[in-house]
Amino acid sequence: MSGGDVVDAMLRWLDFKGGGLSQSGIVTNTLCFPDDFTLMTANVHDMNVLLACVNSYCQWAGVKINMDKTEVTGYDYTRECPLDLSILQLGNGKPKIVMPWDPVKYLVVRLTITGDLTFERDYVRKKTLDTIKQLTKHMFHPQQIHWVVQVAIIPIFRYIAAIANWDSQEIVKLENLLMHDFKKAWKVNASLPDVNFGRDPNKKAWEH
Repeated sequence: MSGGDVVDAMLRWLDFKGGGLSQSGIVTNTLCFPDDFTLMTANVHDMNVLLACVNSYCQWAGVKINMDKTEVTGYDYTRECPLDLSILQLGNGKPKIVMPWDPVKYLVVRLTITGDLTFERDYVRKKTLDTIKQLTKHMFHPQQIHWVVQVAIIPIFRYIAAIANWDSQEIVKLENLLMHDFKKAWKVNASLPDVNFGRDPNKKAWEH
């Protein structure tokens, strides 16, 4: 069996086990991508059932689970408190427990189970600030670094722009940081008006 066949067969088994979350009458207990596998249940018991299912299937298929990257988080939305996940077991090990107020990294986005994306916004701001420091006194042609800003730095924000709940003030502050990156690329003073870079006041920096 190919890797895809193994995953597909396991998904069918998990679907048969049930115990997922219901949305608009459709019950789903998995979210799967090539290198990211997520189980979802409405209670801790059902999660243990799915974990046992995954472990059994992986043993049969000869697939090793990376416990260092296996995390679990749970939240009681009615009582607004964490769930007790201490009983969860995956083979001979236990997945790392992440508290509801701490972020998990899902498809490279940092968010909490309660939907808080503050950590992702903080990450984007920090990475953008780091790039400003790294571009200081660079030894390359300005046009080269200008291109780096466009294809490697702006996409740090663009990837999660639509889902990270940025407010207008945060957008303005981040845009100013990105303009600093362009100024560092051209080795000009930070006080130089943004219009020198052809900035259209009706467009954002990442739209150029």
